[in-house]
Amino acid sequence: GLSQLRNLNLLGSRGIGDSFFGNIVGLNQLHTLNISSNYDITCKGVAKLKTLPILSTLILDWCADVGDAIGPVLAPFPSLTHLSLKSCHALTDACLPGLLVLPKLWTLNLSHCSGIKGAKLMANKTTTINVITS
Repeated sequence: GLSQLRNLNLLGSRGIGDSFFGNIVGLNQLHTLNISSNYDITCKGVAKLKTLPILSTLILDWCADVGDAIGPVLAPFPSLTHLSLKSCHALTDACLPGLLVLPKLWTLNLSHCSGIKGAKLMANKTTTINVITS
């Protein structure tokens, strides 16, 4: 079966929303998940992925309903090193404190997020995260 699946790309797949996450929580070998351009995904659905023990790359580009609660939602993810939120226009600078403290995060893509102005990014001089904003 799919129990050994390491990478899953569902970019732009129709019908992918919060209810879908119940179908993949048992994929314990999953390292990379791309669910970009799925407009019915919210932070509540993303929270269900915390059961994926070695998920290191999560790509949520163009997920219009992913908002500022994403930082606290991702806090329990033990292995997350790469996060892309490109063009998630519901995000504002209010999401930054929660994202910048994710313990293993190396790369954070916030490019084309119209609500991110970056003042809090510049104020946080302790971060070692490679932040992409353009």
